[in-house]
Amino acid sequence: MPGALPLPWPEIHELLLAVGSVREPRAFCVRAVRELARLVPYDQARVYFIDAAGRIEDEELLGADPAWSERYVDHYAGLDHGLYSVAGRRRALLQRRLEPGHHTMPGLEGGFYDWEEHRRDEFVAEYVLAQGIRHSAGFAFHDPIGRVVAMYALDRTTQAGFTALEVEILRRVQPHLDNLHRNLLVQPAATRAIDAAAGEALSRREREVAALVLRGMTPAAIARELSISRSTVYRHLANIHAKLGVSNRGELVLRLAGMAAGTDDGSPATA
Repeated sequence: MPGALPLPWPEIHELLLAVGSVREPRAFCVRAVRELARLVPYDQARVYFIDAAGRIEDEELLGADPAWSERYVDHYAGLDHGLYSVAGRRRALLQRRLEPGHHTMPGLEGGFYDWEEHRRDEFVAEYVLAQGIRHSAGFAFHDPIGRVVAMYALDRTTQAGFTALEVEILRRVQPHLDNLHRNLLVQPAATRAIDAAAGEALSRREREVAALVLRGMTPAAIARELSISRSTVYRHLANIHAKLGVSNRGELVLRLAGMAAGTDDGSPATA
């Protein structure tokens, strides 16, 4: 397409592979922000973990001053009836009540801030600009029902804002990161049951493939989900069949269902 930005697809693919290998949600969010620095550099970053009431319950700071973060949680998050809290900013986004200098992206929760153009209230003047922050990009991670469970902010202290290429990279990458995060929280009980039943019989990757088979996914879909080739999926399936003593997909699904229900210990089937 004429005029299209030349996106660094190999680097984007490497980023998604690196982040996708993390299986714990909190560690996933932190790894995602660390990896983003290679494509969208920042001077400091913050990851906030959100409870069911929309309050910050924990944080991870990457180069940010803990004293400023404490000031935000203790004071500014409650300023003006919670306008600058996570829940308050989300309400403003959903109601399209955007301040000057705040630019959103269709389909993504969050966006970009040019704080020099933003309305100069106490929060902007005495918290954001006082830290030397001039530009920010921030987006959310959701659970399977759409609740925000984590948010991150990438801050720049220079006058240079995010370039058109960096904006486009985040527009393309963030939905994939959010989907990977949601998938970590889907059907965890069945996956844990398979892990417990299979024990050391199956490798970590074989247990991941087995859990996706139980969800009804085809080898092609499993390959896409795990970012591996279809031939690699078939190799894992062959190993799983041999280790669990089954000869076809139907037998495998029955065995996995029993393992998930706790009625099968995962030992090789005997004739």
